Amino acid sequence: MVNIWKILDIINKNKNRLIAKSRRTAYFYLLINLPNIINIMLKGKSLTFFTMVNPGIEYGGLLGYSKTKINSRLNQKYIAKSITFDAKDELPEIIKLLESNEINFPFIIKPDIGERSKGVKYINNYKSLINYLKGMKGKLIIEEYIDKKEEYGILYVRAPHTSSGTITSFALKSFDFKKLPEEINFSKINKKTRYINLN
Repeated sequence: MVNIWKILDIINKNKNRLIAKSRRTAYFYLLINLPNIINIMLKGKSLTFFTMVNPGIEYGGLLGYSKTKINSRLNQKYIAKSITFDAKDELPEIIKLLESNEINFPFIIKPDIGERSKGVKYINNYKSLINYLKGMKGKLIIEEYIDKKEEYGILYVRAPHTSSGTITSFALKSFDFKKLPEEINFSKINKKTRYINLN
């Protein structure tokens, strides 16, 4: 008889090697961390313990959270100019919104709810915008394009009972494109990521 716990233990012990050889999908990370997840669920007597990691974000940022809601909690001088609208809105209404908020081509468009760059596109003209809107549903965000080739992600950790936290690591993402075409699907861009652990 197969001992599932033994298999999970082997996966857990070899996860670093497995990650290096995998295509590094989110589902693969979930699979190799399954033993730890089950263990914490049992200890904490909670199936949704991981949503407590980001208490300020719906569902802990796991899924179904609104980017607009998150941005509304931040200092607006550090946020790219943006508009939110419904995918059903007519093009003239969207254009009016863009003009009144002084957002010009090129810009970034993305679903308000989504993750892992799914549906995030660089749009350079009306034709690309119209093509993008076809078949889209729900709320969308258009934000000004900021011409930088790198992105920094910071991991800040604060325990609930403390008044301040610490930055434990940051990630630098550099994008492999030299000249921007009319439309870019960001989920398909080749990104080089370097993680720096500060501990």
